[in-house]
Order: sequence, then structure tokens, then C-alpha cells
Amino acid sequence: MRKSISFFVGFVLFVSLTLMTGCKREKTAQQPVLTDYEQTMTNQDTLAVTQLVDRFFGFIENDQLAEAVAMLYKMNEEDVYQEPQLLDNEQMQKVMNAYRPFLPIRSHRIDYIKFYSAHDNEVKVTAIMEEATADRPEMTTVFYFKPYDYMTNWRLCTFSSDDGNRRIISNAETDSMQQRYSEELEQKKAK
Repeated sequence: MRKSISFFVGFVLFVSLTLMTGCKREKTAQQPVLTDYEQTMTNQDTLAVTQLVDRFFGFIENDQLAEAVAMLYKMNEEDVYQEPQLLDNEQMQKVMNAYRPFLPIRSHRIDYIKFYSAHDNEVKVTAIMEEATADRPEMTTVFYFKPYDYMTNWRLCTFSSDDGNRRIISNAETDSMQQRYSEELEQKKAK
């Protein structure tokens, strides 16, 4: 009888500890791990990047593609700590040619901003080319940018896989990143 009770008490303790450990791990997994750089970010940084993106798309939405592209910078891929440079005429033409098939763009929404380091950040923007109708969903395309914090001044850099750029957020993480970004915006609005 004593062995049965001891076994039962031991089993209950084991299950309880397992459940508590499992719950603790689950909560830990939900919390995003922030880099040291991310921990230094303020609402002003988010606001500055948001304003750059909104200004860029404001030009595009008003048929001013050249003005929008003139805002873009290119990072020095050999030394990412060097000051980003405005696109030269040839690079501007290449970017304008890449954007033209998506015009007109009616509106846009920032899906997320991910800060990682001064030179390695990511903004995902959905551009709406045609609003939804009763017959079809909205027609959209997605653009990525690399905001660069150069000496506390934000620059909107191009994102090009031709230059070896890689996204910070994997395709598998995109939905959860968008959800987190939306929740953060709601919390900021509530304050």
C-alpha cells in the first residue's frame, strides 16, 4: 500500500513539474528576443522610418516616381558602416524601370518595421494597385526597404538581392511579425 501511495505521489509530482516546465517554455517562446540595438530604439525611430516610407509612397501615389526614387540610398556593400549614398542616375533609372509595371499605386500600408542593427533593418510595405471590388480582392504587391540609421539620421535604402541583401524576417516568420507590429501599434495608440 505504501509503495502504491509513494508511486502515486511521485507520479503526480512528475506530471506537475512537467506541466509547469512546459508552460514556462511556452511563455518564453512567445516573447521575441531583442538585440541590444533594438532595445535602444524609441518611438521616434519608428516614426522617422514610417515618415520616410509614407513620403516615398506619397510621391508614387501622386505619379511622382522620379521624386520617390530620388529619396533612395544605396548601402556600401563592401563596408556597411560607411555613409549610404544617394542612387546615381543609372541606379535611379533601374529602380524606376522596376517600379513602372506596378503603377499606378493607389495606397500602401506598412506591414512591419523590424529593427536589428544600424545597417540591418527591414520594412515590409504592401502597395495597393487596385482596391477590392465585389468581384475581386484588392490587387497588391510587396516592397521591402532597408532603413539605415547613419549618425542618428534615417535613410531609406534599396533592398536588392542582386547586391547580396537578405531579408531579416524569413517567410515563415512574416505573419507573426506583422501580427506583433500591429499589436505594438495598437498599444502605442492606446497610450
